[in-house]
Amino acid sequence: MKKFAKILSAVVAGMFAFSCVTDTTEDLGVNVGETGATEFAISLEASRTQLGDRDAEGKYPLYWSEGDQIAINGNVSEPLAAENEGSASALFRFGKALLTPPYCVVYPAQEGEGEGTTFPVTFAATQLYTEGTFAPNAAPLYGYAENAGSEQIQLKHLTGVLRLAVKGNGETLTSVVAKSAIGKIAGPFTVDCKSGKLMAQDGASNTVTVTFDEPFVLGSETQYIYIAVPAGIYGDFILTLHTATDKMTLKFNTTSKPILAGAVREFKEFTYQANEVSDESTVFEIDSKDALIEFANAVNGGTFNYTAAAVVADIDMSGYDWTPIEGFDGMVFDGGATLGYAISGLNAPLFGTTSSAIMNTNLTDVNIASNGRLALGAVACVSPRVSSAL
Repeated sequence: MKKFAKILSAVVAGMFAFSCVTDTTEDLGVNVGETGATEFAISLEASRTQLGDRDAEGKYPLYWSEGDQIAINGNVSEPLAAENEGSASALFRFGKALLTPPYCVVYPAQEGEGEGTTFPVTFAATQLYTEGTFAPNAAPLYGYAENAGSEQIQLKHLTGVLRLAVKGNGETLTSVVAKSAIGKIAGPFTVDCKSGKLMAQDGASNTVTVTFDEPFVLGSETQYIYIAVPAGIYGDFILTLHTATDKMTLKFNTTSKPILAGAVREFKEFTYQANEVSDESTVFEIDSKDALIEFANAVNGGTFNYTAAAVVADIDMSGYDWTPIEGFDGMVFDGGATLGYAISGLNAPLFGTTSSAIMNTNLTDVNIASNGRLALGAVACVSPRVSSAL
């Protein structure tokens, strides 16, 4: 194979697709399907990938745009030429960059040194409303190829897309704010291009704001607003539509319906109504050793006033004499494993007997003595509803 120096090609095989199945529930969760593929001989900066119109199979094809760029091993490609606008395949060129395997691909392109197969990627905190699609640079993708002989590199989704279908009576929106109760959805992250694991970095936030460069007037015809956010579970997710004088807030929970990579979650059509809605979370965030102890004490003491709890950071319990949590029933515990978090160093099961849903829980460096218990596990002594535990 020739050296990848001056011209590195990236051809999209088929097309990236956000597929969709309409959900009749209030949350309007949507299954999104196939991740498309981009073929590279090698290559990558600012991207404007766009959604196509939903087709008869319920899919939203994803096309390249003029000016799109990718990054391979931290090297940024030249922008795509105008003839690639709206196409499902494209050629990317690199100037004098000499790329060697393995090839770690990030889209949109972002310069920056990586560590092993991990490279920086940014999720847009401010997204400009773009008719019929999400904002430029808002839906990062990643890909990986181990060997120089690879002619194709598959790019995979890191984001899900929220679609609002809104009508009104002459109100003019000034912004739409999406806020997660748990975890970060915007700003600097790193992605392992081999595994797809995302890690929020300093400066990441839990808020995305959609802005408008022209008046966005709501009328009798439905208008659509797309917001790209990292896939994940965020507890209560709050969407607030602002005008100059009032707001309307939509609130849904992602614990039972996660935001899926490559998925468009379609909210059922609604009409804007000015309304004061509390944005207080019903999820208790566990971000430290002290917070986990506070959570345990509240549950054991019968004073826990939330519907769910979620781990939002790595928790080290080494050296602490842990007592299993009792009385956590009819609720949800999200251990944060899908966001890369773990609880380490427990010397007793996290929970005693529980009927709650215990999910996405990663326990490491556990050292538990059975003490004669017949039913004993690291997550819970007895629980019929432990799922997705690592």
